[in-house]
Parts: sequence; C-alpha cells; structure tokens
Amino acid sequence: MLNPGITLGQVIHGLLWELSFHGSPASRKEESAKLKCLANEVHTGEGITHRAADLFAGYKATLASCFIDTVGCALDDLYDTLVCIDDHDNAEAAFQEKLRPNIRLKPQFSGMTGMELRGYVRMNSDITF
Repeated sequence: MLNPGITLGQVIHGLLWELSFHGSPASRKEESAKLKCLANEVHTGEGITHRAADLFAGYKATLASCFIDTVGCALDDLYDTLVCIDDHDNAEAAFQEKLRPNIRLKPQFSGMTGMELRGYVRMNSDITF
C-alpha cells in the first residue's frame, strides 16, 4: 500500500542513506561473515589479538606531533583528552583546560575543533594490525 504522504525524494534519500551508511545487502552479508569468522577464531583460541596500547600508538604519535611542546603530558593523557573534546569546541582550549594552561598546538592546528583534530589524527596516523 502506498503512503501519499511520502515523496519520491524521501524514498530515494532513505535508500541512499541506508546504502551509504550500512552498505548494500551483499556487503553487509560479507562483513557479517567476516565478523563471525573472527569471533570464531577468538573463541577457538586461534585468533590474533592486539593490545589496545599498540592499536592506538600511531594515533598518539600523530597527535603528539600536532603540539609545539608536550613536556609534562603523557601521550595517553593527550589521547584521552582528544576523544573527550566536544565536536565543535576548540581543541587547543580544551587541552589547556584539561591538561595544562600553557600547552599549545602548532599554528596550523590551533584553530581546529575537536572533530577536525580527531579527523586529522585519524587520516594521518600509521595504523597497522
């Protein structure tokens, strides 16, 4: 049964959103199969696991390179602060508030929001598994 309150544009928008966010049905089945295989490997003791510290080491190194000086701040504290900064808050101000008043980002990063700095760190980190 058709709903006269729904436009073709809404249907297309909904369809494109589902495909872009979740992927096509075929790709979702493929991802599901991969996840089930990985879970089975972990349960049987055959899977390879990684320490969280190792997984995020590349992020932390990239984040540290965004600062003029990180003396007195542990990489873990920098990373923990980064993930807690609100998307639209100034990242440098948040680091100064949470860690120390004189911590400074390099000029090219000082105006970034939390979301922008997280995006930069994600896109420029060497993460290998």
